[in-house]
Amino acid sequence: MDAHASYAVFTARADDPPAALLKDAGVPALDPAAWTLAARPVAGDEPLLEILRTLAFEREPPIAKRAYPTPHLYRQAITVEVARGDSLYPDAVAFATGAVSALAQWADGPVLDLTAERIWTAREWAKRFGRPGRPKPFDARAHVSVHSSWSADGATATLHTHGMAKFAHRELVALDVPDAGTRAAGQLLGHLVAVRATTLEPLEPGHTFDPGFGQPMVAFVPLDADHPVVGHLGAAPSVVVDYDVERDEAVDGLFTLLTAAKALDRPAPAERRRRPMAAFRPEQEPAS
Repeated sequence: MDAHASYAVFTARADDPPAALLKDAGVPALDPAAWTLAARPVAGDEPLLEILRTLAFEREPPIAKRAYPTPHLYRQAITVEVARGDSLYPDAVAFATGAVSALAQWADGPVLDLTAERIWTAREWAKRFGRPGRPKPFDARAHVSVHSSWSADGATATLHTHGMAKFAHRELVALDVPDAGTRAAGQLLGHLVAVRATTLEPLEPGHTFDPGFGQPMVAFVPLDADHPVVGHLGAAPSVVVDYDVERDEAVDGLFTLLTAAKALDRPAPAERRRRPMAAFRPEQEPAS
């Protein structure tokens, strides 16, 4: 899977960014074939402005009123796109965040991480990623967002990531997480994001993983193509579930892990679907 990331920085300025902006900001060099930077005029019907409005409205926690985006004032969006055949970590991510930091300081406007479907004010971006020439340490969780889709009765949520494409991986999903366990499940997804980003651990269907910290092992399985989250993500994700080590089976849900983390307020279901992991593992090449 190819890795890619897209950002847009909005500004009320009408002039172009200085040609030496990235160099003067000490942005790490990257093969020019792997990235593009472009200025894009924005009008009232510009799709990027609609994305900005939507993500700003939906964001949790809310954006402070004094820093809330003002789309009608923006004259242009400066876009940064990075792509190549493997994970963007570490050098391409360093380039992308450095370039966006320089642009955000010059533009004094909000930043859209289009790959992660996340919005940052210029101040928030600088606090999390650093200022030009003074980057903050890498934190994979800042490059991926975790969204929740709640059931009609609010008792369970489906958690899913946006932004795993930066690390050449399909998105991660946790299905039907009880309301009391959403925080712990979100922390698990954040841990998995960091593991994938820095070690390229294959968190794909058919694989298992030990989260460490005394937590039970988890497994990864595919998801039916007609599930709503597949349509939302636009591609098949990797679903994280409990793993029965002794029986080598994937067990639907994360109740074993959440119970171990003391993140449940009621017992796990008596019956849960079990599937042999052998059914999901990639076929081994015959020995020559």
